[in-house]
Amino acid sequence: MSHLPSERLAELADGEPTVAEAEHLAACAICAAERSAHRRLLSMALDERDRIAPPLEVRKAYAAYLR
Repeated sequence: MSHLPSERLAELADGEPTVAEAEHLAACAICAAERSAHRRLLSMALDERDRIAPPLEVRKAYAAYLR
């Protein structure tokens, strides 16, 4: 099997691979490393989102309080 497409590896940052993809990821260090990089990037983006903006429920509570 050739390498998994970058787009698919990005999808797998928070998704589950098919059986064939999982077997490939177990055998291919390059694809496994790229998936791991996408997972780290996703984690950093989620951390940054939480740091920058409070969750929508909190913003709604603030809006109601300020009215």
